[in-house]
Amino acid sequence: MPLKVTNLKIAYKGIQAVHGVDFQAEDGKITVIIGSNGVGKTSILKGIMGIVKPTAGEIEYNGVDLLKLSSSKRTSIGLSLCPEGRQLFPNMTVQENLELGAYARSDKGVKSDLHDIFHKFPRLSERRSQKAGTLSGGEQELVAIARALMAKPKLLILDEPSWGLAPIMIDEVVSIIKDINAQGTTILLIEQNANIALRMADYAYVMDVSGIVAEGTGQQLLNDEKVREVYMGA
Repeated sequence: MPLKVTNLKIAYKGIQAVHGVDFQAEDGKITVIIGSNGVGKTSILKGIMGIVKPTAGEIEYNGVDLLKLSSSKRTSIGLSLCPEGRQLFPNMTVQENLELGAYARSDKGVKSDLHDIFHKFPRLSERRSQKAGTLSGGEQELVAIARALMAKPKLLILDEPSWGLAPIMIDEVVSIIKDINAQGTTILLIEQNANIALRMADYAYVMDVSGIVAEGTGQQLLNDEKVREVYMGA
């Protein structure tokens, strides 16, 4: 199992944000965690990437204890995060932002991979010399995803990729995520938009403030009346 999270707890200044969460992400699949704002979804991703230190629990990736590794080491063994809100460097160009995605790499393939990224994202190729802060929200999300791909991840972690996007741009981002997965990259996706997320998911977890409250395939949860009522307004 590439990623296995067991009894994960995270607190900020003594206030519990994540209450003993258990889930796993299978190799080559799209795994989704849905839930309302404030239930700790982003905190889980920060714990996986080493941005925050869990107060309890275990996080294993391909049998490796991630809690013993630095954030940069986690990136070097195949994890990459596309954060909520994009977190680009607005005064740097699109190309400069993408090059930063390869900061942990020591191989000689960065230039070639940058060329491939621009081939996959022609809109970004057209704007490679444009400052990231002048792009639309949808274009900035494409930059954030492309920057995460520059780390050559085996597991790509996406935090709210549909946040603030117009419907037509959401469709493009969803298509890109599916294509990335189809090319062999495992995906862990955090989303508030349950309808979008579950339609992408091979397997999904539903989370509230107490932890994981339901799980199943994306289709199973789409057909679950309680999930539809609470998270999709059906």
